[in-house]
Amino acid sequence: MPGSPAAADGGRVGAETLTCVLGDLQIGGVPRLYIDILTRLQQAGVATRIVAPDGTLRPLAQERGIAWEPIDWTESRLATYERVRSLLAPGGRALVTADPAIVHVMPALAAAGPAAAVFHGTAPRLPDWFGEARLARLVRLVSELERAGRLRVLTIGSTYVEEYARLFELPVERIALLAPGVDSAAIEFRPVAGPVRSVLSLCRLSPEKAPHVLAAVELVAEGLAQGRACHLDVVGDGPWRAEAEAVCERRLPPGSWTFHGATTAPLDAMRRADAVLATGLTALEAASAGVRVVIVRTTPDDAGPLGPVMTRARYQALARDSFGARSQPPAAPRDVWADLDAVGIEELAAVRAAVDANNSLAVTAETLVEAFASLGRPPLEPAAGGVGAAAAALEDELSRVQRLADEIWAARVRFEAERDQLLAERDARSTARSDQPGRGPST
Repeated sequence: MPGSPAAADGGRVGAETLTCVLGDLQIGGVPRLYIDILTRLQQAGVATRIVAPDGTLRPLAQERGIAWEPIDWTESRLATYERVRSLLAPGGRALVTADPAIVHVMPALAAAGPAAAVFHGTAPRLPDWFGEARLARLVRLVSELERAGRLRVLTIGSTYVEEYARLFELPVERIALLAPGVDSAAIEFRPVAGPVRSVLSLCRLSPEKAPHVLAAVELVAEGLAQGRACHLDVVGDGPWRAEAEAVCERRLPPGSWTFHGATTAPLDAMRRADAVLATGLTALEAASAGVRVVIVRTTPDDAGPLGPVMTRARYQALARDSFGARSQPPAAPRDVWADLDAVGIEELAAVRAAVDANNSLAVTAETLVEAFASLGRPPLEPAAGGVGAAAAALEDELSRVQRLADEIWAARVRFEAERDQLLAERDARSTARSDQPGRGPST
């Protein structure tokens, strides 16, 4: 599998390179976050690389000088494990996002050198994502690697820190907080107050993002009921688009909503809006630009998806939930409209200052650097015992499993060929007998 032009040799690079293993490079908050973090580290002189399938954001990463190594996560876990292992030089630093499709490469990362695993989801939802059995194995693996000093666990909200500390049975201080960060210094602050006419929902239209659209519909429906001249603009695409359009058709009058499809320029879409319903990075980017932000509740309950307006007074509470309002009660649409009306230029400037101080890209990148510094140890050799020996044993076991799988597959192929031949011979005999006068098909 060829490497990218940005890579030094299209394969294994030196230990000074930071490798980021991602599930995809499609438009979304997680890939964008890591492209921005790696860009910041590149500017500081750190060589960086992404290992991920090709996607819409791959050209952006390469334009910024980030090397790219393609991988196909639909291949067998053994094949992708070996692929990642072959790319890592001894002592190489690497991070992986906690995605069920890719966490199996974690031992390869930890065996090569310092490694970090970043959990973006909430711990209570992991059983639904991973399944109980796989999650149990992941918990054992992460706990052992962390206790051996080979892996640092990070998550994106302070309330998440406590959840993951309980999950992995680790002290809270052993879970690092990787606050979501945006390059606010590169975002011009152009605040806009006054009447809210365009309400924007900007997200990938997938089932887990349904609360974003539902919250926006709820807000616009209330605004229209109050006689406001407001319009819902949905920017995004994905497998849930038909359902999202059906919701709008049921709950909003014709002409009051528009679907615009996906965009590679989210900031431009935000600047055209008077209010943005969002979470995480999108919320922070909109706030940096001077746009009013309504947080979407990401808690999987039936209480309602509409969260509060982002203000300076609420900033720290929202930050604890990574700007997902998980621990916030649902907001009444009429109260959200009142808060939007009350937000002026001075309040928008205060929120922007909070982003600069707490959630700039510089702060996020420094957190990641500190996480690796805490693991600054030489690479483990198999003979050294501990996790190094365990990783080597795992690789040996995977090789035996692969050989066994090959033998089983070959036996299956032989069986199917013999079965097909026997069935063909039976059918031929049956046809021959049925062609003889006075005889029907054999039973």
